[in-house]
Amino acid sequence: MKIVATIKEDRKGLEKLKKILDPKNSKTLRIGWWGKMHPTAKVPTATVAAWNEEGRVAGSKFGGATIPPRPFIRLGFTPKMVSLVGRGSGQQLESVLNGATAWEGFYDNLAQSLKNIMQDTITEWDTPPNSPATRRLKGFNDPLIETGHMRDTVEVKVVPFTKRGG
Repeated sequence: MKIVATIKEDRKGLEKLKKILDPKNSKTLRIGWWGKMHPTAKVPTATVAAWNEEGRVAGSKFGGATIPPRPFIRLGFTPKMVSLVGRGSGQQLESVLNGATAWEGFYDNLAQSLKNIMQDTITEWDTPPNSPATRRLKGFNDPLIETGHMRDTVEVKVVPFTKRGG
């Protein structure tokens, strides 16, 4: 008994995948606050976010306000972002690899999801609570919200990837 087999190599799918995975499609997403001044603090909004994240003693060494650390980025946003990238973007990535979605759509969707996560984290963060004096001044107890400016001005930039991080 003799068996004859013919093997035909089809590289069309491989060539298509190589085009999809071309490094020129690699992007970096940056989330933060650029160029926006905080309306009440009169400093860049990114500075106010850093003060909230890390804490701050404002005023002179003989008096002033103490802002306790509220690590909403490290302990609130970052774990949610890792979860999103680790599990949530798999279907969208598969869609790109199948050619059903362009990279631009993938990055735009991911950017919007990250912005939503950051804004939700700012809205929901409640620890430590405002001091009684701050609650009286603001009229409510929401540690990361005064005017809503910091939450409302979160931006995500999609920039070309470089070895230096975009």
